[in-house]
Amino acid sequence: MSDMPESDITIPELLSRIDASWTRLQDYLASVSPERLTGPKDAAGWSVADHLYHIAAWSDSVLALLNGQSRAAAVGLDEATWANGVEVINAALQVHSREMPLDAVLAALNQSHAQMVAKLKTLTDADLQRPYRYFLPNSDREQPVINWIAGDSYEHYDEHLPWIRAIVEG
Repeated sequence: MSDMPESDITIPELLSRIDASWTRLQDYLASVSPERLTGPKDAAGWSVADHLYHIAAWSDSVLALLNGQSRAAAVGLDEATWANGVEVINAALQVHSREMPLDAVLAALNQSHAQMVAKLKTLTDADLQRPYRYFLPNSDREQPVINWIAGDSYEHYDEHLPWIRAIVEG
């Protein structure tokens, strides 16, 4: 989740930021061999494919949020695992990604991105400022949902790209 509220962002600006960050990620990935996406690992044992699956899963979780559905279920986790926090969620996601072939990871990433962009195109600028609990009424979170959208889209791509580069170029 983004720490900075995006109080004045519009849907067109949001989509522009997402597109620019997505393009940077995709341009870099296009320059990397499949072997480099799956072979080398960082100090935590993550491959590039693990990072890509992680990005896709968190995007799927935000899509579920926007659709009023369980974020945990959207990424194949139970609510108890989800409730244990980001580190536990990320470890569980990495277990899933290790078992997936690269083609499946890339398909998940592309599908997640496309579905997120399509969903965002149905929202209004005002929707971006609605509280998290508007979308998931069982939550008590009052922060604007844009914080989660930004944090698990363009900010997330930009956050992971240096780590991906370090693995590939390691």
